[in-house]
Amino acid sequence: MAMKRRGFLTLLGAAVAAPALPLAAPSLPSKFKVLAAAHAKKYPVVTVMGISKRMGVTPEQAEALMNGLVRDGALGPIKSGTGGHLRASSRVFQRSPASFYSAQPERMARQAEKQRRLVEKQPVTEAAKGPTWLRHLHQLCVEQGYTLQPRALAALA
Repeated sequence: MAMKRRGFLTLLGAAVAAPALPLAAPSLPSKFKVLAAAHAKKYPVVTVMGISKRMGVTPEQAEALMNGLVRDGALGPIKSGTGGHLRASSRVFQRSPASFYSAQPERMARQAEKQRRLVEKQPVTEAAKGPTWLRHLHQLCVEQGYTLQPRALAALA
């Protein structure tokens, strides 16, 4: 039986390409699926690299986890980002109760208290006893939290 040229090249091409075909991702324990679901609840955008870094799995395993979350409905469709990175928007994202906007009044109150304590701790220097314009500049610096060196003020007095 004579082998035809086209059949031989097809066989040779298939033999060369077979090792390059991706293998099916190995199955992961269920704890990784639970962790991936928790990751989707915490972050609004889920990426392969994010899952890989936070859970300690390979990028191929992270992609398999993302595909499972898409099948379960926890993630939107997978999109390709810049550089070939895969990402998907979370459908189960839960905003933290202490988000930036709800914590802003408390943060501003803490900053005002810190500023008040800083002004109280500022020592009275020779500049505070000097001319009016110098006292005004000294007060502005103290209110902004700058510490003034006595040597710098000695040259002005």
